[in-house]
Amino acid sequence: MLVDRSLLETATANATTTTTTTTVPGRIRLLAWGLCVVTLTIMARSIHDHLRYGQRNKRLCLSIVRILLLPGIYAIEAALSLTLPAWAPLFVMLRGLCEAAVVAAFLQFLVEMLRPASLCETTRYPHMLGVGRCFAPWTTRRTMLAILQYSAVMSLLWPLTLILWAANVYETPSKFSPRAAYLYFALLRNLSQALAMYALLFFYRAHHQPLRTRVAYPRLKLACINGTDAISRHWG
Repeated sequence: MLVDRSLLETATANATTTTTTTTVPGRIRLLAWGLCVVTLTIMARSIHDHLRYGQRNKRLCLSIVRILLLPGIYAIEAALSLTLPAWAPLFVMLRGLCEAAVVAAFLQFLVEMLRPASLCETTRYPHMLGVGRCFAPWTTRRTMLAILQYSAVMSLLWPLTLILWAANVYETPSKFSPRAAYLYFALLRNLSQALAMYALLFFYRAHHQPLRTRVAYPRLKLACINGTDAISRHWG
């Protein structure tokens, strides 16, 4: 998707002006990049060990590798946002796109670990946390669609964010102004993200019995994914 060169030049000039007023101290940036290097080293070692000693199932192996990439993505996004504060909205939205891919990878991991006989798409499961008072029970198919919608939403928001940011209307006149696109994009992104996280918890709850025999520490893995997502939603 192409953006007019004049819009990009205007956005770059605005970004340069904003950067001069919101400069992050050099020590903070240096610390961020140092922690980023440490994170990437640990991530690379984990991926190497998994590829060497992990699953033989290629699809399952690919899903796990995509999940292991998440810490590195967060580290790079945080370091870039501190180094280039004016470009942070683009980095945050790109991080959200990567989060959606990781959530989809975790769903694929759970589906691959389940036996085909235990994954019935027509069986209806009741909601949890009192949601069942407002909504009818979900099937496995609907639950998976609720998880994957996050990827579709972020795939749409990312190019739109790039265009509006280049046109200098994404955070103008202010980030939370009703006339700025940021407010509506952030609301849509968080609602989509919350729905995907609930659907992921719902999917695990509906299939926890077969998963307990196939996945080591499934609750801990699920807590890591949802915890990381909750922290990113708070700080993002």
